[in-house]
Amino acid sequence: LSKNHNELRALLKIHETPITLESELKQKLVETCRKYLNQQRISNQFSIDFLSHFYGQLSVASITFALDHYDNQDWMAQQLQLMNDMQQNLLFKVLPG
Repeated sequence: LSKNHNELRALLKIHETPITLESELKQKLVETCRKYLNQQRISNQFSIDFLSHFYGQLSVASITFALDHYDNQDWMAQQLQLMNDMQQNLLFKVLPG
């Protein structure tokens, strides 16, 4: 992301038509997450639909954050740790075998 951050940031900010790179990326992430979660044994604390949409939104926000702050290695490390913690401990509560 850091190598082409200006170009990627510009592409994500284009909103001239109803179909944007940002909206397509979110939709693809939601679909992929939903397919993955449907194959897992997860706690029913959160619905798969909610988790899929939340993950899609959060992923695009995370990418945007990385593009905007790629040069702050401390923030990048914190972001990575936060995303890992959320995936492992908050969102994907996989039930034992």
